[in-house]
Amino acid sequence: MSKMKTPIGMLATALFIALLAGCGASVKAPRAPDGGPTKVQVLVDMGYTGKTPDEANQLKQVEDYLKPDLMNRLTDVGYSAEYIAAKEQFTPGPGKYLLVVTVLNYNPGSKAARMLVGFGAGSAALDERFDLFADGTTALLTQDNGRASSKDWTDICRRTNKDMVVAITNKLNGQ
Repeated sequence: MSKMKTPIGMLATALFIALLAGCGASVKAPRAPDGGPTKVQVLVDMGYTGKTPDEANQLKQVEDYLKPDLMNRLTDVGYSAEYIAAKEQFTPGPGKYLLVVTVLNYNPGSKAARMLVGFGAGSAALDERFDLFADGTTALLTQDNGRASSKDWTDICRRTNKDMVVAITNKLNGQ
């Protein structure tokens, strides 16, 4: 018995394929002038200065999640990325950029309020600024980036990192 292709079946297949195509990376890193991957050296300032020990521990937890997630997002779209400890370690050159991420504010919110009340109560929030440099001194792009989430702090790390990678990629691609 042969199966007939119905219009609904074909439509469902087309929608499924379109959905899968939309799940991929929305941006692609530009290539360096030599044809290789564009290199991004990343410096992250978590804003530990003046924090209480409890606040510093919370920031350290965010840092331990945010940094690897950012590196994965950069490499997933085609960058060659590495961390540096100080701005002076940046080596400018064709196809090389410095991304400086500064955490301006982190509020862990209240997990209890998120679970018991819902509706955005107890939301965690992360505010950061990022600067993209080609020469290390003049920013090509400066952007404040902030998110809040009633899910959890890892969600805001993922979302701010995604926003950052899209913004720098669009800038470097001339968009």
